[in-house]
Amino acid sequence: MSLILRKSTVLIIILAMSTSILLSGCFSAEKDTGNNLSKKDKNNSKPGIGIYNGQIDSSSVEVDIAQNITFLDNNGPRTFKLSEPVKINFNENNFAKIKPGSRIAFKCIKNANDQWVITNITPLSEAQIPSKYNRFNAHKTQTGDNIMGLKINSVSTKKIEWSEKYQARVIFSGKLPVSGTYIHYDDNALLEDQVAFELDKDSAEKLPELNIDNRKNWFLFTNHNEAKKKLGPMGSRGKAVIIINNFTIDYRPGTESYNYAKLLSIKKKD
Repeated sequence: MSLILRKSTVLIIILAMSTSILLSGCFSAEKDTGNNLSKKDKNNSKPGIGIYNGQIDSSSVEVDIAQNITFLDNNGPRTFKLSEPVKINFNENNFAKIKPGSRIAFKCIKNANDQWVITNITPLSEAQIPSKYNRFNAHKTQTGDNIMGLKINSVSTKKIEWSEKYQARVIFSGKLPVSGTYIHYDDNALLEDQVAFELDKDSAEKLPELNIDNRKNWFLFTNHNEAKKKLGPMGSRGKAVIIINNFTIDYRPGTESYNYAKLLSIKKKD
């Protein structure tokens, strides 16, 4: 009888240990979210720059990446997981300076689940943003893509024979404040009575720009009559901060082609 009891006791212990091991494996698997990265992984991380769109949940964020980040297959908004240290900092609100719309530098690595995980994130000042971060290749974009926070409504391109250049027309949606100099022409044969807006350096770098376009950073207004009333009579010029929409790139080498935008309002005018 005692032998039977001892055998039963041993069997119960073995079953209990097996169950414990199995449960331990299950719980550890549940905890492995792919956000725990080795030191080797972190050393192989890749740098990027983008616009922080916001936190999706406690362990992931959305970043609008630049097209010139070559290790990613496409530009525009992308979801990134957060490594454990970065996730803790986010959840404890240690990144108070990083708000939706902030430009950020980050490092990321692909985890075992084929997800990009941010291992480091830093807010960028305007002075730290690369001057050519806004340049893009229209051949590699499509309707719905985001560049510099503006959404592409339509894009069309045409190859120019015997040349590396191409014609392109890209229409964006999205409101944007810009600063610069307005000019209401009265002595220009091509632009007589047109109102142009020459962007200052900071504003020029906030607007998308074709990678082959070396024209001056300025545009005409699509709502021409309204721009004349709000900005000034023929011959006038001055500094202003304005809100625009529907920024349009019209690039046709060898012709008089211009970029355009719709004037929504004036924030400041000298």
